[in-house]
Amino acid sequence: MNKKSINKATAKFQKQVAETDDFLSSIRAHDKTAMGTKGLRASDIHRCYEQAILDLYRSFEGYMLACLIACLNHDPTEFRTKGGREWQLPKHINQSVCELLICKGGYFDFSGRSGLLSEIKSIVGDSHWLYTTTKDTKYKQPLDQLSAVRNYAAHDSEQSRKSFKKVTGQTRPRRAGSWLSANGGKNYTTIRDKLVALSNEVDVLAPF
Repeated sequence: MNKKSINKATAKFQKQVAETDDFLSSIRAHDKTAMGTKGLRASDIHRCYEQAILDLYRSFEGYMLACLIACLNHDPTEFRTKGGREWQLPKHINQSVCELLICKGGYFDFSGRSGLLSEIKSIVGDSHWLYTTTKDTKYKQPLDQLSAVRNYAAHDSEQSRKSFKKVTGQTRPRRAGSWLSANGGKNYTTIRDKLVALSNEVDVLAPF
C-alpha cells in the first residue's frame, strides 16, 4: 500500500508558502519601481495581502489534512478504538478512505486553534505528538489569527469582524489586508513564520 508521507507534505507546504512570498515580493517590487507612475494604491496592496492570507490558509489547511491522513494511514489504532468501541477497520487504511473518514464525506475545515485541535484529537488522540506539538502555546495566537483574519478577508461579515478585532486588537478595523500589510507586512510575516516553524517541528517528529 502506498503510504502518505508527512515529510513530503511538509516540503510541499513550505514550497507553497515560498510561492506566496514570491507573489508578495513581486508586488512590493512593482510598487517601488513603478516606472514613473505613482505606484500601487494602498487598497491594491491590501487586496494582495488578503489574497496571500487566503493562500496561506489553504496551504496550511491542506498540510494539516495531509498530516492526519498520514497518521491514520500508518497507524489507525486510536481511531479504531475511539468512542469506547472497536471499529471494524483493517490494520492499514488507504489514503482515500482515510480522507473520507477524516472529512466525513465533506471537506476538511477547522475554526481557529481550538477547532484544529479538536480535529486532530478526534483522529489520533490527545497524547499524540501531532496534537501536543500543535497545542504548544507559542502557536496559539498565529493559529487563531490565521483563521480569524482569513475569515474577515473572505467574508467581511459582522461575526468575522468581531473575531478579527478580538485576535488583532484592532478597535476600528478596515480591510484585513490593511492590518496584514502594515509595517512592510510584518503581521502577515509573523503568522507565516510561526506556521512554517510548526511544520518544521512536525517534520522532525514525524517518523514517516
